[in-house]
Amino acid sequence: MSIGPVQLIVLGFQHPEFHGEIIAELERLRESDTVRVIDSLAVYKDADGEVEVEHLSNLSTEEAIELGSKVGALVGLGIEGEEGLYAGAEAGAEAAADGISAFNGSSPIAVNNVIHDNTAPFGGGVGVSVPSSFGGTWVNNTIADNIGQSSGSDIYTQGFVENMQFVNNIVRTTTGPYGIDCDSTYSSTPPTFTSNDLFATRGTLLRGSCVNALASGGNISADPQFARERPRTAYRLTAGSPAIDAGVPTSVAGSTDAAGRPRVVDGNGDGAAVIDLGAYELKPPRVSWREGLATTIAWYRSRHAVASRA
Repeated sequence: MSIGPVQLIVLGFQHPEFHGEIIAELERLRESDTVRVIDSLAVYKDADGEVEVEHLSNLSTEEAIELGSKVGALVGLGIEGEEGLYAGAEAGAEAAADGISAFNGSSPIAVNNVIHDNTAPFGGGVGVSVPSSFGGTWVNNTIADNIGQSSGSDIYTQGFVENMQFVNNIVRTTTGPYGIDCDSTYSSTPPTFTSNDLFATRGTLLRGSCVNALASGGNISADPQFARERPRTAYRLTAGSPAIDAGVPTSVAGSTDAAGRPRVVDGNGDGAAVIDLGAYELKPPRVSWREGLATTIAWYRSRHAVASRA
């Protein structure tokens, strides 16, 4: 992706009554490859002094990472020469990859993602602005340990949020002030939460229209018991996790999890294969050859004893 020229533009509006025309025009210019919005910040203060902030970028994740890498490399080169070039490129790419955001003209379907350790003013993990004609579906994602500096550390939604669905996800909030914030400015109807594990170790878990998400839909609030000792196993479930075999059937989840393993297995050993919550399906423990042999012998003896009595 070529970069430049880059312009910084500041606009003020005496009567900020917007109806989507500006965003639509920016998207048209993006489609014709005329203008890309790297990052925009809209700030509105009402008569009561309440401040609303909104972000917009129409770069894809890949473009944002590439741009972040190049800008970081240039900054590092200027500060520390060639050594700073590589460090800056790595830092810039990492910063650009933070979280997932969807702004107005999209209906994202997010499946099997692990979204963790990101930071943003609102919605460190997931930030979504939902127009009346779009929605979004979030299925079997693990969203954890993100930071929303103002609100919505792991999830922040605004707009017509009733068009959104959250199914079989794990959300673990470890920093406040609010873990999941559903702004009710445009609609007081909450998103649909079904069979999710929504859990907070700090701060307030739920705010706004989704404050009662745990009251219905089969949602739980329990420590998901992640295995995070090594990066390779980060955010996978451990035996005894309440997320094991706790989901509802959904074709959206697909046949494999985030690690490429079979998606629906019997994780708790009760004889029924049920989908787990989150991005990873627990891999059932292997049965040792000794245990297998003992089971086979016991089965054979029971069958032999029945045949002898007959």
